[in-house]
Amino acid sequence: MRGPPERVERERIAKEQFHTKKTPQKSKEQRVAQAAVSERVRVRDSVAKPNDIEIRDNTGQGSNHIEQARCAAVQAPGDAERHQRMGEYGRHRPELGRVSMKDKQIAVVTGANRGIGLEICRQLAENGLEVILTARRPQAAEAASQSLSSVGTVRAHGLDVTSDDSVRDLADFIEREYGRLNVLINNAGIMLSDGPGTGLLDVPLDTVRETMETNTYGPLRLVRKLHGLLQAGKRARIVNMSSGLGQLFDMTGGNVAYRLSKTALNALTPIMAAELPGILVNSVCPGWVRTDMGGSGAPRSVQTGADTPVWLATDPDLQETGAFFRDRKRIEW
Repeated sequence: MRGPPERVERERIAKEQFHTKKTPQKSKEQRVAQAAVSERVRVRDSVAKPNDIEIRDNTGQGSNHIEQARCAAVQAPGDAERHQRMGEYGRHRPELGRVSMKDKQIAVVTGANRGIGLEICRQLAENGLEVILTARRPQAAEAASQSLSSVGTVRAHGLDVTSDDSVRDLADFIEREYGRLNVLINNAGIMLSDGPGTGLLDVPLDTVRETMETNTYGPLRLVRKLHGLLQAGKRARIVNMSSGLGQLFDMTGGNVAYRLSKTALNALTPIMAAELPGILVNSVCPGWVRTDMGGSGAPRSVQTGADTPVWLATDPDLQETGAFFRDRKRIEW
């Protein structure tokens, strides 16, 4: 039964009024304010860590709205420092604003205040890694890191690769700040003389020892201290900066101290690869590069010299380990 005609008519009119009723439109300012409040409530109630929070713009108001919501969201007690870092990542590379600190790739480059090392830091930062730029003099490391401040996140740290205490200080810093390490590029190296007195019969043994201490024992010292942090990192890589002068395949005379140090470093590379499972370890010859060591007459730029080390450190498809590379190609030992 449908009931009396007048009741049926009242129900029909009520349904029509319900379906045709319009919701009052909010002003532009009201929509922005409501979105900011919703964002603060969502962040406050979220169980995720602040650096895992993804800020979205659902109002069509653009970056100003996102920045306002982010500033409001980061007021959570005790997390100001973490959010400051998130802001740094987003400022340098907007697409990295959603990368949480636990997913950030951390790289150490030794001897990086100039030349190839500095360019490696630049290219790593451009690839989104957080870089720890090291040099023997902390002031030089700081100045170099400041020169890359517009590129990405580059932090300075003093490091003498010949000092156990200095290497320990670096390891403590990484453990305290990050708890892991993803990339170690052993770039620090010396060539004490390229003139007379470098041959087999006349090179001072002290020169050989000093060269080996930096070029060979330095990387060994670092890996022994940092291997636990590298094991804790994802897709960890070690890149040893070597030289064609250390190739047994094409060995000649002269520059005995430097040759010996790089040949030994090349031998150390597959040893590291064999004894450090889960970490890709490779050596690289950057070629003859225009640096303080290479001289102004060298044919290669620092950009070219840094390309293969950065590729070995960052290429997600790389599988080879314990090998020697030049120009992204494997070469003879």
